Amino acid sequence: MSFGCLSIIIPGTRVLGRPAHHYHKIIQSTVSPTIRRRQLSSSSSSSETYYDSQSGLHIPIHKEQEIRLFLDTTKRKTTASSTNDDTPLFAIPQHLYKSSEEAYEVTDQVQSLLAKGIHGVILPPFQFPRDHRNKKALSTLVPSGFRVLYHHHSREETAALQQQPQTATNDDDDDPCSVVLSFHKDNVLNHLEKAVQNGSHTTLHMQEGTYSDKDAITLANNVASMIDTIGGCCDFLWLSCSQTQHAEKLVEVCEELIYLDVAGPTIKSRILMDVVNVDVVEDVMFAGVNKFVVQDENQIDMVKATAASQGKQIIIHE
Repeated sequence: MSFGCLSIIIPGTRVLGRPAHHYHKIIQSTVSPTIRRRQLSSSSSSSETYYDSQSGLHIPIHKEQEIRLFLDTTKRKTTASSTNDDTPLFAIPQHLYKSSEEAYEVTDQVQSLLAKGIHGVILPPFQFPRDHRNKKALSTLVPSGFRVLYHHHSREETAALQQQPQTATNDDDDDPCSVVLSFHKDNVLNHLEKAVQNGSHTTLHMQEGTYSDKDAITLANNVASMIDTIGGCCDFLWLSCSQTQHAEKLVEVCEELIYLDVAGPTIKSRILMDVVNVDVVEDVMFAGVNKFVVQDENQIDMVKATAASQGKQIIIHE
């Protein structure tokens, strides 16, 4: 059945001879041409690469002068409020997966984020089956280079990773979604391996409990070993901090990670750093990190000012 210009496929069914896991491709083909044109106009990619002998891949050059932002929506309300002060920068409508009107709304939100230098969103943990469908619909609406990070947190998600077809590719723009896996979980290595085997992009998340009372050098070596053990994992390494007393340790861990050499892109190019305070932003940006996780306009302004003071700039897409 269809709603507006979006086709909805019930899980477990087949459409045009294709299994249900292809339904997001079908949604993409039925989204309004106007939306697709706006996607293309916002996309950007760099053809500058270097050959990495360890991985055998051509890797995009890490440009420290080009700062990109990622929006963390996990600590924000997931629905827009009528009060301007409480309105989030991004929120997925409840019925995105079956509403062309809401698809236009989300496309406008993404365009607004790009204009602020935001190149990806981190979604809140899923609570309902529709959240998975909305994530798939969102992945068809974002422009090339825009990333959608979502949390691995349930048995259902584990089953989904195991059932996905193997579609691994060297083209980073093939799938904008990246599953976030917590480094401190006992079975993270197993989940990472399964995700990579099934062609899923992955983000390794390090929180306070991971590093606050650990030796930074040992921890960094463990991360590098994990990346090398499971080739192709960890498109991003998200270093987060919600308590300022751990900010100094967070910077220490970041610095130790940067020193290490791994197959594929450098660790420096994979790091997503939480904007804890101006000192953290200044230190890690000076060290070469160019991706920062923000939650609001104030943090965007903080990163922008720091970048300007270091002769760098936030990459904006009009």
